[in-house]
Amino acid sequence: RSPATKFWEGLPLGTGRFAAMVYGRVRDEIIPFNDETLWTGQPYDPVNPNGLKSLPEIRRLALAGKFAEATRLATNLLSYPVPFVQTYQPMGRLHMRFEGHDAVQDYRRELDMDSAIARVTYRIGDAHFIRETFASYPDQVVVMRVTCDRPGQITFNTSLSSLQKSAVCRAINFGTILIEGGVSQPNPQIPSRMKWQGRVRVQAEGGSVRNVSDSSGLSVRVEKADSVTIILAGATNYKNWNELGADPDARCESYLAAAGARPFAELKKRHLDDYQPLFRACAIDLGTNAAAAQDTTTRLEQLRKGGTDPLFTAQYFQYGRYLLIAGSRPGTLAFNNHNMWLDDLQGRWRGRWTLNINLQECYWPAENANLSETSDALLTFIEKLAASGSRTAKDLYGCRGWCAHHGTDIWMNTARTDGTTWGMTPLMGAWMMQSLWEHYRFDPDPK
Repeated sequence: RSPATKFWEGLPLGTGRFAAMVYGRVRDEIIPFNDETLWTGQPYDPVNPNGLKSLPEIRRLALAGKFAEATRLATNLLSYPVPFVQTYQPMGRLHMRFEGHDAVQDYRRELDMDSAIARVTYRIGDAHFIRETFASYPDQVVVMRVTCDRPGQITFNTSLSSLQKSAVCRAINFGTILIEGGVSQPNPQIPSRMKWQGRVRVQAEGGSVRNVSDSSGLSVRVEKADSVTIILAGATNYKNWNELGADPDARCESYLAAAGARPFAELKKRHLDDYQPLFRACAIDLGTNAAAAQDTTTRLEQLRKGGTDPLFTAQYFQYGRYLLIAGSRPGTLAFNNHNMWLDDLQGRWRGRWTLNINLQECYWPAENANLSETSDALLTFIEKLAASGSRTAKDLYGCRGWCAHHGTDIWMNTARTDGTTWGMTPLMGAWMMQSLWEHYRFDPDPK
């Protein structure tokens, strides 16, 4: 019944690659948006050149029971030139300032998991406003539709910002602005070569749209429109774990040109036709009761006091499936339980894929909750991990095969990281094989 006040109270949307968080604020809306491929650094070889030659002595000390000495020497096995993975980074923020939207009534914000649409509704006087926002996998954009049941009532400014200090904004053409830059550089030993861009296009029915540049910066101004469609895109120069060189400008232009040529109704239909067969592939019914008529906050408070709400349990189960669809689709990176939705420069655990259970548990419902399609991103991710891990196995351990340790980044750092205690885990590649076997069990195709 109220807008989000903290980032994690927002409503998360995602295409598997491109993500947004909807606060649902009335006058000053903010929507942080991210691309899963925006990280610090560049492709690098993390194998410590002192590691292999130190290994015989580390083994000798360990076998002799001199564990403290072995642990000290094992620092030579840690990732090089820095003993930790690179850091996931936020991209930008979409700002919307609605004039006169101060005193509102009948406010409601919701995430409709069956349609993957975040919806904000409220009333000002006798005018009812609706904002619908979704992340379209087919079109790889975030789309918002603002409507009112009275003509000429929609007036607002849209602008872009970023936490990245290098970011700059510029106008492209009528109703379209962009923001672009690099990333903050916490690790000068691995200079950043990442580039990114975000674009927004505003299309109105009725009223007027123009670009405005004043003391507060660059924005798109909408005045007295009947309805408005906002299309948001983002991209980076990432190609693969060992290659950069893609063109974020061309990518964003392509996304916006294709999506902007389609009317909102078609964009929404394409989104629903893609998403709903996945979400509706599994249902669970645990019953319901009077608590289901309350808002989520009230229901949570009642549960904490010992109340019963079987529908909430079912919805929470479906919310896990919803997030997996939003974060893992064919052609994307693997889903990460603390990635994609980010609004600070640090991330949780650097935003890394943590391979000592966190990544695995993200995919526990993939097969048995009938979302096998989401495993495609994980299987591709493991292929990349194995390619990098073969280098680590050979150069760090003098072994055949491949290995991975407890955490990795977009550059597939498969070396030991963080420290010589929890970092001493070269068996994460073997653990990841369980996900492949699980996928095969549900679809036993030898090919």
